[in-house]
Amino acid sequence: MGTIFLKKFFLDCLLKYVAPVLVWLVLIFYLSSQPGLKAGVVWFWEIILRKLAHFGEYAVLFFLLHRWFHQGCSWSRGKAAGWAIALAWLYSFSDEGHQLLVAGRSARLVDVWVDLLGILFMAGWLSSRRSNQPLLTHWLSGLTVGLLLITLVGMIYFDGP
Repeated sequence: MGTIFLKKFFLDCLLKYVAPVLVWLVLIFYLSSQPGLKAGVVWFWEIILRKLAHFGEYAVLFFLLHRWFHQGCSWSRGKAAGWAIALAWLYSFSDEGHQLLVAGRSARLVDVWVDLLGILFMAGWLSSRRSNQPLLTHWLSGLTVGLLLITLVGMIYFDGP
């Protein structure tokens, strides 16, 4: 009986839900450890690509955390979403703090903001799937796309050459 429980717990929970989260956290940490990470394109596209990378990596982190909590731990969707938002955003702050310790990198609150937009976008996407609404008509997804565009325009304006 104990062996079956341990096998089910290990295979179903750890490998299926926890491992992807840990792998993704390590990937984010690794990318943040790279000094002077640049895409090597014109400044305009550099800003766009960097912010979309932040947006995407934290959208994926939210998805993986939510999946773990909702499916792996059998939490309600709301509880899973709340904890996934909080933990992903907390990791975003710690990631920016980590970048302060890496030569050629800096911490920027706007990156934490873009990370939060990615997190909220994915939360809206999951919610729109459940309610059968088109993605951009779901209020949370539409709001985050709008705020991301405003942020990108502001970054290009203020960080331009």
